[in-house]
Amino acid sequence: AQHDKCAFCESKITHVSYGTVEHFRPKGGWKQRDEDDLTQPGYYWLAYSWENLLLACQLCNEKFKQNLFPLGERGRRARSHHDDVSEEKPLLIDPFAENPERWIGFHGRNPEYPHPVRKSRRGKTTIEVFGLDREELAEMRRDHMADFITMLELREKLRAEGDSEAEEKRDRLDTLIARRVGPSGEYSAMCRAYLADFEQRTR
Repeated sequence: AQHDKCAFCESKITHVSYGTVEHFRPKGGWKQRDEDDLTQPGYYWLAYSWENLLLACQLCNEKFKQNLFPLGERGRRARSHHDDVSEEKPLLIDPFAENPERWIGFHGRNPEYPHPVRKSRRGKTTIEVFGLDREELAEMRRDHMADFITMLELREKLRAEGDSEAEEKRDRLDTLIARRVGPSGEYSAMCRAYLADFEQRTR
């Protein structure tokens, strides 16, 4: 379902690691802020709920998020299986239930760094909690982006040539570009954002 990508940073993980099972709502205990004490129990009744399980890399899950699950309105937190979690207003974006691109963008001069769309609180919190702007991740995105930009520029050059051989090469490039921006592509959200900006500039 996730194409072997971390649900949050979009890095391919299963070719070097098994990945970790991330409980979106922590099963053992939760924290509103990193400096808070752990409050127990957690969302124990969701421990085996499919909607609460995500594949994540160890850094996003174990180093950064851990037991954090901040809410916009603390008083609405579900405390037991008698409560309705749909009444909560999580500050973290659930990538299975929502489109993260509503709150997190990759535009501007440094598209390898995510930013909250329109300074959204949910975008800012998700970036911070999962460490999505960590330098090591930005470096991987930067390398990925360099290849993607080369593909786009070469496609434009081939389009200008216009002969049948150039058209055949451009078709192959279109296939590669479609993979990069598709759901199985590593860092596809960043690539989609850059492609949209690129096409707007070259119209």
